[in-house]
Amino acid sequence: MIKKLFSNAAIYGFAAQIPKVASIIALPFVTPYLTPEDYGILGIIGSYTGAVIVLQNIGLSIILSNSFYHHRYHYKWIWKQIYGFLYLWYIPFNFILAGLLYLIIPPSAADYKIHIIVMTILPSLLFGPVVMLGTYHYQLRQVPLPIAIRSTLFSFLSVGLTIYFIMILNLGFMGWIYSGGIVGFLTALSYWYPVNITQNMKPILAIRWKYMLPRLKISLPLVPHYYSSYLLDSSDQLVMHRLGENESNIGLYNFPAKFGNYFSLIAGAFNQALSPMLMEAYKSGEEQKAKLLVFNFQLVLFFLTFSFALWAREIFGILVNNENFEDTYILEIPIVMGYNYRAMYVGANARLFFYEKTKVLWKVTLTAGLFNVAFNFMLIPIYGVEIAAYTTFVALMYMGYRGFYLKAYKQLTSEKYYQLRWLLLTIFLLIIALFFVEKSLLLKLSVYLIFLLFIGGSFIYFLRKYERINN
Repeated sequence: MIKKLFSNAAIYGFAAQIPKVASIIALPFVTPYLTPEDYGILGIIGSYTGAVIVLQNIGLSIILSNSFYHHRYHYKWIWKQIYGFLYLWYIPFNFILAGLLYLIIPPSAADYKIHIIVMTILPSLLFGPVVMLGTYHYQLRQVPLPIAIRSTLFSFLSVGLTIYFIMILNLGFMGWIYSGGIVGFLTALSYWYPVNITQNMKPILAIRWKYMLPRLKISLPLVPHYYSSYLLDSSDQLVMHRLGENESNIGLYNFPAKFGNYFSLIAGAFNQALSPMLMEAYKSGEEQKAKLLVFNFQLVLFFLTFSFALWAREIFGILVNNENFEDTYILEIPIVMGYNYRAMYVGANARLFFYEKTKVLWKVTLTAGLFNVAFNFMLIPIYGVEIAAYTTFVALMYMGYRGFYLKAYKQLTSEKYYQLRWLLLTIFLLIIALFFVEKSLLLKLSVYLIFLLFIGGSFIYFLRKYERINN
């Protein structure tokens, strides 16, 4: 099962975010042709879009997941209802999003207003939630090949389009807008046939409220919960814009913040691969197995985030061929290390999702997001945009560990996750990365080897315990 976690994590979660994955590959080619203003405009558009995008699926993804496990023999009928409901809801939603974009697009990008709006809303306006249904169908059945094929094909296409629009046509930030819109359209198109024809999950457009209302009572309390992802990942740029920061300063923050989004994507991919395994463990009452899966997930995140944080200066030297952004690597460290929260967050909250105890989640997620926004409004005018990286780290740690202290969580399990030890270890690794990032290569290599021995030894220890339980 551990092998399946890694193989599936390499696939799950990436299809919906192909442009982000591809932009990493494209960075060495396109950064010489971009300015802080380009990143600032992109950050402003992304932050305001994120402010409403959480309303797109109004939390109904949990119904897809739970119906698959709790109603295995007629889940498709439930999915068809959700498909139809969301398909109709996407129409007014996309017009609201279009109106917001029209109002907030900066004057320096005014010539591209219509292009930005069309590229942003067209895929979901035409195809509705088909990507979500298709991805969940393959993910929950643990069939990764269809997602792998799409991820590979569209990643290559996205890289090529991004390089073409930015490096060849010199379109600046619009290169990402165009490539994202085209790839989004083709991704949705690729899921339409298997969802509607192969699986015969055509949307039921006649809404039956006696069936939908109970499901909305479960999903709607999750909207504040999901909104926290925006408040933590994208609201920084919106706050900076409202405080009057110019596009260049916002761009100098948005560039390293995008790397944080990449790690959010990687953590999300493991999360999506892990979730079906945790659900099966909960269903079978195998609590120790679930715990060890979470612990190994945490070790993987430590390896990925600390490796990047410690070597951030050298990585930027390779990927970032633009002197405007070369010194922003220091902001990467707290942002990237913050995404270690995801493993413990899953450990505490996946169980609440499984038992549909969703009404308490806002106490964890929305509180963390509001904390981030409030402290940014207070501290950015004093300490500058750089402080946002550290407020994000603190808020992510709160979100990752608060769930263990909820009454609803304590009533569902007696397993010890040793959350305080994991939190202190995360903070310790952050301090080590900040202290050694600018030291000599030999000293950093010594620190890194010690770290690898610790991570490797811990992983082997937990893996052997998992195999003993499994046998």
